[in-house]
Amino acid sequence: MKKTVTLVLMLSFLTAVSAQRDVVSEGKSVLVDPAVTVTITNVTESSFTASFTPNAECSRYEYLAMNDQEIMIWTALMPVENLITTWGISAVGPDTHTWEEMLPNMTYKIFVKPYDTGSTPYPYTYIEVTTLEQGGVGTSCISISVSEITDSTARVICTPNDETASFFDGLVTTELLDEIGLDSAKTIIRSNPTNIHYTTDDWVWPSLSSGTGYTVIAFGLNAAGEWGPDSTLAFTTLSAGVGNYETHHIILYPVPVNGPLHIAGSDLAGCRAQIFSINGQLISEKTLEADDTVVTDKLSAGVYVLRVVDAQGTALGQKKIVVE
Repeated sequence: MKKTVTLVLMLSFLTAVSAQRDVVSEGKSVLVDPAVTVTITNVTESSFTASFTPNAECSRYEYLAMNDQEIMIWTALMPVENLITTWGISAVGPDTHTWEEMLPNMTYKIFVKPYDTGSTPYPYTYIEVTTLEQGGVGTSCISISVSEITDSTARVICTPNDETASFFDGLVTTELLDEIGLDSAKTIIRSNPTNIHYTTDDWVWPSLSSGTGYTVIAFGLNAAGEWGPDSTLAFTTLSAGVGNYETHHIILYPVPVNGPLHIAGSDLAGCRAQIFSINGQLISEKTLEADDTVVTDKLSAGVYVLRVVDAQGTALGQKKIVVE
């Protein structure tokens, strides 16, 4: 008997819902679910705009834009419904939002979760938008600059040209690069998804080893999927703990210098004097006699770093020098 009553109630419920939907389909003004209409405009390589218009049954709503990679990462921690509430934008009435600094040629889902007049959440819906592809069909080229070098950090800026759709960059020790070769180093760089970029990458590399040679590697694709030439730039971090001319019995004079720079000290025969730009690029190198001089006449006026290393390449001392 109980089964019969349950079946009758279910049939009554289905009949009521069906009748309600019939009213809607006949053009009557009665609406069942809260809903939000989304209109996409102004799509570029890195931005897009969405306008939101809720219906009368929607008291408020939340919205959030994510690409598939972001969805895969964050849904491992919480469901999409919670992501929308936690990170989404809450709105009442019509609203417009522009997302900027988005990735080019990337499909994003704009999720919308509506609430009815009783503040009951309804299932989310989404609309997709794909940003425009950037770059051209010419040769992709990446320029590299290195500055602000210390004994443990360096600022590296990789700038793509207008033909570049995307590019990779990374940093390896010059010793490792010599050991494994450029192709293997590029494979390592490409294996890390955080190394792919679409706009200028300006990054200060931390935790570098002092007195160590590094090489920046960058390479990019154009819009046709063609690889451009590899860009590389080598630099050397400063040696830690070198603060005076007399470190390791090394004396430099005169300072400032506008001619020969004298280097004096004990056990310097066979050592090498290296002059670096302030960006860490090796400009000149000379094997020393016991007491020797380094020619600076061809250097432009400015600040440089002179480093003395022994035959094994161990830094014995270094100091900034000013060339007038």
